[in-house]
Amino acid sequence: MAVAQALIRVYLLFILAVNPLHRGRYLHRGSSTSASPSLDRVLSSKPRSPLHRNRKHKDPLKPKHPILAFLVYVNERRAAFREENKNVLEMAKKNKKTYMEAMEEYKRTKRP
Repeated sequence: MAVAQALIRVYLLFILAVNPLHRGRYLHRGSSTSASPSLDRVLSSKPRSPLHRNRKHKDPLKPKHPILAFLVYVNERRAAFREENKNVLEMAKKNKKTYMEAMEEYKRTKRP
């Protein structure tokens, strides 16, 4: 156990001394036994509690948020636009224009 801690200490000292972001920041002048207070804290840290080990794993297939109405509209019309061989910029402009017109018409007819 003591050998493993000594090896870890040497490795961390090397990393802290070589890394240009930490160069000289953690090495105390006149003290060769301790590289930093954080190094001592890492070596003497307790194992994690069971609460940290038994966390629920997030489902990677779960959607992040519900799909927007505009995206549903665009996905339905995408095949028709591909048949017309329009480029992406023209397709986006026309999708926006037709969606906004449809929303204005919906607001006039459905809302009081």
